Formats: sequence, C-alpha cells, structure tokens
Amino acid sequence: MQPVALPERAATPSEAASEPAAGAEPAPDPAGQLEKIWETPKTLWGELTTVDHKKIGVRYLVTAFVFLVVGGVEALVMRLQLAGPNLRTVSPDAFAQPFTMHGMTMIFWCAAPILSGFSNYLVPLLIGSRDRAFPRLNAFTYRILGRFGVPRVDAQGR
Repeated sequence: MQPVALPERAATPSEAASEPAAGAEPAPDPAGQLEKIWETPKTLWGELTTVDHKKIGVRYLVTAFVFLVVGGVEALVMRLQLAGPNLRTVSPDAFAQPFTMHGMTMIFWCAAPILSGFSNYLVPLLIGSRDRAFPRLNAFTYRILGRFGVPRVDAQGR
C-alpha cells in the first residue's frame, strides 16, 4: 500500500495576519512597550512620585524604624525618671507627655506602618499581580503618614 499524499493546508486568517510580509518590520513587543510606559523615571522626581508597591513598602518599613527609634527615646525618658525614687529628671507634667506620646508613636507610627509596609511589598507578589488595585492611593497614604507623623514629633518638644 502506498502512502496517500495530503494537499498543503492553507493558512487560516489569523495565521496569515500574524506572519510578517516579506521585507516588513517585525511587530513591536506589547509587553516591552507597557514596561516602558509603566517604569519609574530614574530621576529624583521619579523616585519621590513612584507608585511602585515595592518601593512604597520599603519606605513604610524605613519610616516605621525611624519612629521606633523616636518611641524608644520616649521610653528612655520614662525609664530614666522611674530609675530611682524621687528623681527629678523631668517634671510630672513633662513625664505625662512622653508617656502618652510613646503609646501613640508605637501604635500609629510604628506598628501600623510595619504592617502596611509588609503588606504593600508582599501581597502583590503573593497573588501574582503587577501592583496594588489603586497604586496612586497607595502612594498617597504613605505621604499622609509622613505629613502627620513629623509634626507630631515636633509638637512634643514644645
């Protein structure tokens, strides 16, 4: 028995459209174009206005560490006052301020930013997305943290 020769199959319309014509330039890579559009500019302005979840997460963690140090100094002032009986390191009114501010610092400007930093950094990576749902809102929340955290530290000294 001899093998039967099959006629050549004609290209489907989608195959014909995807094949470049002779001498034509290859189609641009859409993924490469999107990466170019989405990438953060390599300038100071680009770094300050980035919406990249990883960079914002690292900023949250660094800011939380700074406020951890501030809260530690507040705790140190309290401990110095309580180190012995009748010490006059600070007045009773001045003792109440770091006592209250230490609690606020450690909860609102240390513990919460640590959780936000890890979630900003890790959640998009764990679920396989490119970024958070609202990246500009995510960047805005970090800016609000700094805007209200720094005057809080400044007001304590007055």
